[in-house]
Amino acid sequence: VSKSAAPDPVGAGGVLTYTLGVRNAGPSVATAITVADALPPGVGYGSAFGDGWSCDHVGGVVTCTRASLAVAAAPDVVVTVTAPTVGGVITNTAAVSAVTWDPAASNNVTTTETRVTALADLSVSKTAALSAVLAGQTLTYTVFFTNCGPSAGRDVTVTDTLPAGVTYGGMVGGTAALFGPTQTGQFLTWYTPTLAAGVADAVVFTVTVDAGVGSTLTNQAAITSSVRDPALDDNVASDSTVVAGPTFATIHGTVFLDANGDGRRNRDEVGVAGVPVTLDPGSPAAITITTDVNGDYVFSTTIAGLHTVLETDLTLYTPWKSASRFSHGRGGESPLSPTDPVFYFSTTPNQVRVNVELGDSYGVDFGDALTSFGFASLYGTVFEDTDGDGAWGADEPGIPGVVVTLEAASGTVITTATDVNGSYTFSTAVRGVHVVNETDPPAYFSTTPNEAHVDVILLGTGQRVNFGDAPSGSGFAALHGAVFEDDDANGVWDRSETGIPGVTITLDGEVFAATDVYGRYTFSTVAASRHTLVATDLSDYVSTTPNEVAVDVALDEGYRVDFGDVRANSSTCAPDIYEEDDTPMQAVRFIPGTIQAHQFCDDAVDWVKFSVRANTLYTIATFSWGRRADTFLALYDADAWTLLAANDDYAGATDYSSRIVWRAPGDTLYYVRTTNRGGVTGYQTDYNLLIEGGESFFLYLPLVLRGDGAPGSADGYRPARQLNGVIHHACPDSYEPDDTWQQASPIEIGSAHLLHSFDSDPAFYVPDKDFVWFDAWPGTVVVFTVEPVSDTQTVMELHDEDGAVLPPTGTTRLAWTPPISGRYYLSVRPGDGFTAFGCADAVGYSLLMEEMEIHTFYLPIVMRSGE
Repeated sequence: VSKSAAPDPVGAGGVLTYTLGVRNAGPSVATAITVADALPPGVGYGSAFGDGWSCDHVGGVVTCTRASLAVAAAPDVVVTVTAPTVGGVITNTAAVSAVTWDPAASNNVTTTETRVTALADLSVSKTAALSAVLAGQTLTYTVFFTNCGPSAGRDVTVTDTLPAGVTYGGMVGGTAALFGPTQTGQFLTWYTPTLAAGVADAVVFTVTVDAGVGSTLTNQAAITSSVRDPALDDNVASDSTVVAGPTFATIHGTVFLDANGDGRRNRDEVGVAGVPVTLDPGSPAAITITTDVNGDYVFSTTIAGLHTVLETDLTLYTPWKSASRFSHGRGGESPLSPTDPVFYFSTTPNQVRVNVELGDSYGVDFGDALTSFGFASLYGTVFEDTDGDGAWGADEPGIPGVVVTLEAASGTVITTATDVNGSYTFSTAVRGVHVVNETDPPAYFSTTPNEAHVDVILLGTGQRVNFGDAPSGSGFAALHGAVFEDDDANGVWDRSETGIPGVTITLDGEVFAATDVYGRYTFSTVAASRHTLVATDLSDYVSTTPNEVAVDVALDEGYRVDFGDVRANSSTCAPDIYEEDDTPMQAVRFIPGTIQAHQFCDDAVDWVKFSVRANTLYTIATFSWGRRADTFLALYDADAWTLLAANDDYAGATDYSSRIVWRAPGDTLYYVRTTNRGGVTGYQTDYNLLIEGGESFFLYLPLVLRGDGAPGSADGYRPARQLNGVIHHACPDSYEPDDTWQQASPIEIGSAHLLHSFDSDPAFYVPDKDFVWFDAWPGTVVVFTVEPVSDTQTVMELHDEDGAVLPPTGTTRLAWTPPISGRYYLSVRPGDGFTAFGCADAVGYSLLMEEMEIHTFYLPIVMRSGE
């Protein structure tokens, strides 16, 4: 057997080919021939083949076999491998054997040596943070270096040649891969004895520009090694920067990974590459660029004045450096999940206004954090609201040095001040409602509320809260405030209560505004006079404060007016001061001539008792001012069992109140039961109860104020807009309105009212009820039958010609014999506790009226003697 290797020498990591020749010198045919080639350590097997040979590779040994070989040379066996990545000499040995006896076995083994040359493909590149710089300005350079291998570099040197006209300032970002720098004149040198293959890193340093206007600063970097470099074209790099004059200015900065959420770039916080940054967005001259590999950006402008810089957060985070660069003190572990995508959120305002003077340079950094960092950010800008509209206009700068305070959900209080651009930042690792407060700077007044309640629901998010202030002497006044979710219905904006967005606020009935995401609104006016603000409740809310407020306004002042609302279906209230008053035995003593303020917070029944004078005319009346109050009055004798009179919705009542006018037959004690229709309880079920004695029907009612006092007391205040009983028809049937006996529609014997609906939501309003009238006379039986749709639950009640309640009731059937001829009324309402509502085809019923004659049978009585 014989062997050769090519090429020799071979470069590290290159392809090396071994050729093996096998010859049978005879005189017999050789059978079962095997060639075994033991590959040198460090090589990578590629392939093995030969005509008539069957080859395999196991454990670094290539084995090729064939059945026989005549007297002659066999086709060559060709083996390809990859050379080791380190330099040196490698030895390859091959052997041949056969079943046929070989009389000269000494030439059956062959060895060849090949020299491997080490190769280290080094590269260098460099960038300057600015393409144009002003004299006296600091300029940052970044030098990137890489060893693409395959071998380690030896005695590696990175040299940076500073241009004339700059002075070395110092390192900004160091590297563990190189030592240095050492400075000799304008030369900076970094060195390492060994640079492993695959290492990529950078050095960052600053210089101060001393060169004159119009100069071009060209900086050059180079990398060398004692190991041969197969590609020298990328071993030198340069970058040029122009020294500008006062004919333009620069705005520059860095988008950085804000690992601690403080809004300031710390030494170990790296830049974020590829982030879009826009100068003057929305203008015809808008320019958008993306940050470079260091997260840096720069704009130049020849226009003095206010400019807007806008950063657009990246969505998906894609790292370009090793995980150790993002460890931020976490033991070198990357915060990134190997499978889940990680996203960015802002830790500083994404928009900054910069007031530019030509010849100057302005730094504006933007902080972003990863959703996996475990905190949330609250940030914003305090701006000079020159037009008083509460919105940050493109021509309105930020105000520096304004004190802003965060009261975290945990109770921790943090205070900061706005930076030169009016920006501030807080971070929190606690979920819950946080309160951000701004303190007006001297000679300013607020155009937005100085308080914002921010609900941090998820960590890994950022929320912006801006505050507007106007300079004194602006010539207008600001009216502002918040509509807040008054969870405890106490009329006070508690720190745990957030604002309600999308609520319409009206100024003087002409100007409209909708509350923002934090429930805030702003108006401005140049009229020093009385102005009226009106809040319009959202459909599923009720007010806990007056919805209409008048403000006497002087110019150059800010006026705050907040409005409280609570969700009707989640409202709770405490029992009134008369509870427990749910049975006759618990009835509260009532003094005629006074008023009691009740509410159905915990139950739908209240009892009172009162003493009367014989032959005195008494008026017992309710006044419903909760929108879910629909009172029903019943007067009972001294036994608290015998019904004397009852009423529901007396004539002229607009709030579904009730009234009984009654003359006392004797001096004794009587009982009054007040119930809320449908068994509705909870918030907005307030009513006043009056019992007045005397011959006159002119009633002088004392004013009962509610709101800030204890539940059921009369020392609070009543809303400016009275919230009396309301039936709200969301899907009216063809018989509406028929909610009182005065609005009743006729029904005739043998006819049917088809498909009435209960369409008033009892969670927000009084439950719906329907009235019909009919004429009847003695000697007949009137039968009413209800056919419910689905599982609609009904209650039928009878009323006389004055609306007074008659004793018979029924659910789906009511039979009754009139005592005298006349006009009567039937009401149909939802059963107590039935809360469904809707159109007639879902929550409805049909009503049928029939009449039957009364037949009298006279039966003989048989008497037996002796009994």
